[in-house]
Amino acid sequence: MFNVNSTRKTRKKPQEKKEGPLFGGFVGESARNFVQSCVDFIERKEVFLKEPGIYRVSGGHLEIQQLRADAIAQGEAFRLGQHEHCQLHNVTGLLKLFLRELAEPVVPFDLYFAFVAAASSTNAENRRHLLMKVINLLPGNSFILLQLLCNHLKKVSQYSVTNLMGPSNLAVVFAPTIFRSAVNEAPEVVLTDSAILKTLTAELIDKCEEFFSVLPADLMAEQGPLPPEDIELLEKLCSAAWNGELAIVKEVLDTGKNLINRPNKRGQTPLYCAARQGFPGVIVALLNHPKVNVNIKVVEHGGTPLHAAGFGMHAECVALLLAYGAAQLENKNGLIARQEARGSACDVYATFERDGVDGLVAAFPTHIPQLNNLKAKYAPTIETKPATPTTPPAGAMVLPTSPSSDTRSQASGLPNQTPSKPTPHPLHPIPAPGLQQGQLITIHTRTAT
Repeated sequence: MFNVNSTRKTRKKPQEKKEGPLFGGFVGESARNFVQSCVDFIERKEVFLKEPGIYRVSGGHLEIQQLRADAIAQGEAFRLGQHEHCQLHNVTGLLKLFLRELAEPVVPFDLYFAFVAAASSTNAENRRHLLMKVINLLPGNSFILLQLLCNHLKKVSQYSVTNLMGPSNLAVVFAPTIFRSAVNEAPEVVLTDSAILKTLTAELIDKCEEFFSVLPADLMAEQGPLPPEDIELLEKLCSAAWNGELAIVKEVLDTGKNLINRPNKRGQTPLYCAARQGFPGVIVALLNHPKVNVNIKVVEHGGTPLHAAGFGMHAECVALLLAYGAAQLENKNGLIARQEARGSACDVYATFERDGVDGLVAAFPTHIPQLNNLKAKYAPTIETKPATPTTPPAGAMVLPTSPSSDTRSQASGLPNQTPSKPTPHPLHPIPAPGLQQGQLITIHTRTAT
């Protein structure tokens, strides 16, 4: 039986590898774009998502190989839907084939044992904490691709009543391609790992919003510090979002600079600023950006834009974020966004649970229809009890955590105010978020030989 504490190893964040060919290459931007094109094809029709046995039923071997050859030959010009062989099961088969042929799996070989060790923790709170930390060690492209896959598979699982493919069923299909060991293991170890990783993959699918809510350090830093002119532009964007200056927000977004998920000097993203102050028009503009992450937390207190909007009693802003697919994540006080909501924001949650997105559109018909992508097809299951912090047992694998705030106000970071008029934008430096590139963490795992 394998023991996660058998050998002490020091883990360093794996480096990005040169991408190489489309099929059989490493995870990079081309790989992400190809997977995104497959996902877009599958999600474009609800009837595809309802197809019984989606991802379990095989497509035609010759048709899949023809699609593969066309993708290699046409490169970036390849478009699914323009080929006669683009039936649903052929496309799902093409996606599975692409993932199997990657030179290194979505989760790099260097992190295989770290994921197995983290997922083996028997303490639920410690397990969640460890998995968040190990996920944060993924290289940026691997993080984005794993997040894309898990978000897509969760959407597929929401139709499990008709397609019969819940998170556990999908995990059986995808766990062996997402996680692969570079080490030849004994058969009994392979069986043990397989069971652990299937459970882990199902958990990643079911709770993808939580696990991918904190970006890795290299994504947060966008592969390096911003030049001075972009820092100034980011502060301009956050200030405009804070003050509800929609024209300036659009002007900055139109520059094409990828600042949408960047924290300002206070650690707040543009979306968080708009949600905190309650400007639905600005929120629509930000949510329609193709690279926006609606669940990024403020590092200091762990609050998301949904926390900010609810605590500020900005009902329409809460509705917009829920309609887009914002998740119920805990802040550093262990409170999910609904537990911090006040006043009319509480009524929005009641409407969403009862009537889903349709109820939100009926209640707020001005801004919600302007969203390019309504991601929340179903009302989420919402916890009713705040999480109770637990102390990991003796000998448990522990990774460093950020200091927690002591009070409700610190956890929310929100004053008791409404935006009756624009207020100056506060700038207070905070520590850099996430793990730094190359930072070492110590875990217990078995030796790769």
